[in-house]
Amino acid sequence: MQIEEKVQIITMIAINKTQRQLFSHVFESFINILSEWENVKELTKAIDYKDFMDKIARLMDKI
Repeated sequence: MQIEEKVQIITMIAINKTQRQLFSHVFESFINILSEWENVKELTKAIDYKDFMDKIARLMDKI
């Protein structure tokens, strides 16, 4: 059985060992944002990188 689903967002995050601890809170917040379908829909409406980052920042402020 093949399941077809549409991909909404693909992310790539690179973290070096010395900053891993500092980034853990941001990463956890990012995962929380992407776990909510309404947030994903909002992010997919971004018109460019700046708009996407502005939307992420607003969503993180709510957490």
